[in-house]
Amino acid sequence: MKILIFGSEGFIGKKLKEFLSTKHEIIDADKNSKTGFRIDAIKEEEVDSLISSIKPEVVIDTIALSSSVLCEKNPLLAKEMNYLTAKNIAESCKKINAKMIFFSSSYVFDGKKGLKNENDIPNPINFYGKSKLDGEQILKKITTPNIIVRTSTPFGIHSK
Repeated sequence: MKILIFGSEGFIGKKLKEFLSTKHEIIDADKNSKTGFRIDAIKEEEVDSLISSIKPEVVIDTIALSSSVLCEKNPLLAKEMNYLTAKNIAESCKKINAKMIFFSSSYVFDGKKGLKNENDIPNPINFYGKSKLDGEQILKKITTPNIIVRTSTPFGIHSK
């Protein structure tokens, strides 16, 4: 299977690339890519050009401005990184009928209830959570099929 990973230089992107490359053809894309495509996913035309030329079966979006402090200080950048990139990728996936996997966050919830499930109603309390929820909502409007993965504090060994 041909899988395109956006955000391949981040923690989750690198781990997915390592894990999936044993059985699949992986194409990596990141603004700071060292081995794959250098792409700014904020730019719709760059995303569309890459996806339409590669024609992956699955596209994984791990792009995020995940610092809640930075998101509060710079909501425009948060919106670009957590919403606009997802929108651009989803629109391009729809054109070629590729499946999309979007990495969101448990921050779409307010933390008042313990374990969550997909039927719980999101209620973000900060701009990071709001911008990730916006990414989820645009994905649901644009693409089918899709998968939304809500992570909660991923950890492990990373070069950073």
